Amino acid sequence: MPIRGADKLLKKLPGYTSSRLGLIPLMVVLSLLSGLFLMVFLDVLPRMLPSVDILRVLEPILPFVGTILCVATGFLLIYNVWHKREKFIKESKETAYQRGLKYGLVGIPLATSTTIHALLPIETLLSMLPVNGLTITLSKPLTELFLNWTTFLQNWPTIDLVLRTVCSVTFALLGFLTVFRAIQTFGLDYMAVLYLYYPEESELQEHKIYSVLRHPTYSGVVLIFLGAVFARFSLYSILFFIIFLVGLLCHIRLVEERELIERFGESYREYRKRVPALIVRPSKIGVYLKFLMGRTEMTEKGNKRL
Repeated sequence: MPIRGADKLLKKLPGYTSSRLGLIPLMVVLSLLSGLFLMVFLDVLPRMLPSVDILRVLEPILPFVGTILCVATGFLLIYNVWHKREKFIKESKETAYQRGLKYGLVGIPLATSTTIHALLPIETLLSMLPVNGLTITLSKPLTELFLNWTTFLQNWPTIDLVLRTVCSVTFALLGFLTVFRAIQTFGLDYMAVLYLYYPEESELQEHKIYSVLRHPTYSGVVLIFLGAVFARFSLYSILFFIIFLVGLLCHIRLVEERELIERFGESYREYRKRVPALIVRPSKIGVYLKFLMGRTEMTEKGNKRL
């Protein structure tokens, strides 16, 4: 089944002929793997060089360093999709979007590689045990630490695994379904912010999901990350999620929504006050579930996006 908006998107990528189209997924995969390599390398560096005292001391902190580097670099690259827009358009309208998209194709997988990092068992990476006891503590599921402190629950260790698995799978499925429905509903061209470079060709998006969430796709990504958090449920995974969330919220507030305010003015400010960015309010769960089930509904007046 063809993806909605794919043809429109490809028309704005003159440098990617059918023979070069494979470069796009290759760029994404290489960026994702580069982020993972950097984070895992920093995770295990003290174990590779156990005689270096400073690395032994820094070992518990290095996973955070890798995560911050990937999130910061990723969102900085994504920022350039907006920041360099006018420059690229002025130089060549035909290739402007293609040049801007490269930043997103590298930045998005780099930032989201932290989701996979949150799934990794840092305490046993590459079958190498940590050299600092704090690393082990930060890697353990919080429920396991709690069970060690609570004699009453020590006889039911499987409850922890079952609950975490259910939560992990539930959040991950909700997240993937949200992203899938967003692509299906709005089109690949809209999801790839083609409208930024060609606003004259943009279509007004009128869907009731915008009365529930300002950024449904980002909400889906957050849900996927929450699935990864519950899979491990360690202090590391929770703090990785917080680092990613801070980066995402900064991008939304300082980049995307700044541009939307410039375009729509006070009406968007009012809309931002009414509708949350990422979290579905209890009163709107019904609308959200209809969106997940593919029941497209036109939005009420005032909840429109280009």
